[in-house]
Amino acid sequence: MPIQTMTPINAERTRLTAETPSRLLFGLTEGHFGTKMAWLSPHAVRVWPGVREPGQYAAPVNDHYYGAAINRRTVAQMRKGTTYRVFHYYYGKNGITMHSGRHVTVENVNVLGCFGMPIVVDGAQEYGEFRKVVVEPVPGRPCTGTSDGCHVARSKGHIKFIDCVISFQNDDGLNIHDCFTLGVPDGPRRIRVTNVRGPEYLGAQPGNELELLAPNFRPLGWKGRLLATEGDCLVVDRDLPPLAGEHFLVFDNTFQSDHIVMRGCTFHDTHFREIVQPKHVTVEDCRFIRTGSGFKMGSAHSREFWCEGRGSRDVVIRRCTFEHDCTLADWSRAALPVFETYVRFPRPKPYPPGNNVFTMEPPTGFDIAFHGDILVEKCTIADPSGPLFVGNPVSNLIFRDNEIILTGTRRVDKTTGSFVFGAARDVFITGNRYVVAPALGAFEPFVKGDVPGLTVDGNTISRSGTGR
Repeated sequence: MPIQTMTPINAERTRLTAETPSRLLFGLTEGHFGTKMAWLSPHAVRVWPGVREPGQYAAPVNDHYYGAAINRRTVAQMRKGTTYRVFHYYYGKNGITMHSGRHVTVENVNVLGCFGMPIVVDGAQEYGEFRKVVVEPVPGRPCTGTSDGCHVARSKGHIKFIDCVISFQNDDGLNIHDCFTLGVPDGPRRIRVTNVRGPEYLGAQPGNELELLAPNFRPLGWKGRLLATEGDCLVVDRDLPPLAGEHFLVFDNTFQSDHIVMRGCTFHDTHFREIVQPKHVTVEDCRFIRTGSGFKMGSAHSREFWCEGRGSRDVVIRRCTFEHDCTLADWSRAALPVFETYVRFPRPKPYPPGNNVFTMEPPTGFDIAFHGDILVEKCTIADPSGPLFVGNPVSNLIFRDNEIILTGTRRVDKTTGSFVFGAARDVFITGNRYVVAPALGAFEPFVKGDVPGLTVDGNTISRSGTGR
């Protein structure tokens, strides 16, 4: 029986936790056999973290999970009495997969558990709707899905999520994006894919329109049709432009998961993040309760793993509740943001210890408007662990008329309720109301970062109903 992942959970199996060591990863590929293990009795199993199962398949992309040093380090951190939920799969056959249809509705469906992702959208799907789809386990069961709760890998957009529930999955509660890949010229009309996951990860089919961007996401003015895939090469119908930089960013314009509506949904006790990476996204009247990490508008790509996100613009988050989110902060002691925008680029080789393949340092010519036109209004944010918004990059952010409640029942960090910006411009923080328990003492939220076009106005702090 393979063991691919272990994550902490409380002894009653009602809350996800994050003791040290937190999530143990032994391979994330479907069909991968995990780590070496042996049954000692019907109720006891021995696990060797960081050691391959002899004679079983081990995906090369997971090499960094293995080694004698990893084994020793992991075992040394284990503590008697910690309860883990054990996943025998990571990716798999999923619960509901909506693939390449039009005008499809899934309604009144419960997903109690599955290996893989409870909800998946993929392919040339357009105009899909999930209404009253509930992903929750039966009492006592510690999980619903072994990976993301709801994952849009590719689509043609126009997707609605109405009155849905996502909980107790492993990895991200929500991830909406499209895939791209990295490539270099291999002839006048051939692109050799250099991302180790190969052309299959991009998912382009003959006849689809490809577009090439520079490493800083600037369009190169080249669009062409895919004629065929030959090994690691994409054969196209017109000559390629000169390569400027390490690689092209190769996009399939068939897939643009834009125009997303999410209304009346609840995400509770999710393991990790809620991520939206497309354009034209509306999230209204939703609840985010005890989420593992925050609400992200992100993009990340590397030579070894995923390549996701072309920029989030025109995003509206309205009348939502965020209560005790970023539960991972309770154990890591890190101040995690409620909202965040980020872009992760491939780190120059050789990598430092820890296999950190990403860098936040953008290449020359990168436009900070990559994420922008974001409105967060009329939301209730109760007991955040850290900043309300971390923006790097972000442009034209409006954060207004929200209520931030600090009850004193959760540790308050020096950044709690504040705003932290890196590359940012045109930020408006107005009309927000802080309600702070008197026991917390002095409380002064701040804005950190050099932000051209910053407006901060009309924000108030009250204690026991007394304005200040």
